[in-house]
Amino acid sequence: MFLHGPLIKLESCPPIELDYLYGEADSMRLGKVLEEKRMQIVREALSGVKIAVLGRKYEIHPETIRNWVREYGDKVGPDQLPSTDEQIQELKRLQEIEEKYNLALKKLGEKELENEILHELLKKKNPAYLKNSK
Repeated sequence: MFLHGPLIKLESCPPIELDYLYGEADSMRLGKVLEEKRMQIVREALSGVKIAVLGRKYEIHPETIRNWVREYGDKVGPDQLPSTDEQIQELKRLQEIEEKYNLALKKLGEKELENEILHELLKKKNPAYLKNSK
């Protein structure tokens, strides 16, 4: 999907004019929202967040973000970029999330292994634990 001005062009569809769908006022509002979102992404890119990370976060192709940085980069002043403290806080937050994610993956792997062992025990006709319980 390509967004450019008031038109939305899908690869397999003819262009759709937003004014027709939403009315002129809504189309202008949508354009402003898209513009603000682009500027936010550009600010994040200029503050040091990797383009690939932004692409995954916002589900936008990295080359599109690079184009936006080239196009809007000069419109972003140094006062609009996040401070070093904010960047450090965000980095710490992301590291904590990554640690929690890795721990959750480890626990999930352990539970899957446990389930597999239990299923194998159920498949056996004479499991060892039944002999000991008599």
